Amino acid sequence: SPKEASSNLGIGIADPHPYLKASILVDNIFELRLPGRITCAFPRFLQPNTPNVFSLDWQFGSGRTQIDRVFERPDASLASFEVTDLLVRDD
Repeated sequence: SPKEASSNLGIGIADPHPYLKASILVDNIFELRLPGRITCAFPRFLQPNTPNVFSLDWQFGSGRTQIDRVFERPDASLASFEVTDLLVRDD
């Protein structure tokens, strides 16, 4: 059913990386909410000499994991790779 399908989609990035927040401020963000409770967010275009990030957020059971792949050059070479695990609580 459509309701079941929409409840299985990603719900957004839990804690947007500062580089992602900067992209949001200038309306340069693309977010995909995918089946399997996965959300991907990344810049629509790369600006020269500006750090960028690709973020993936996955919610499962009582947990949630966010991965931020930061790159600072247009060749997308890795600057940092950050993994954050969260406990989801329904209190």
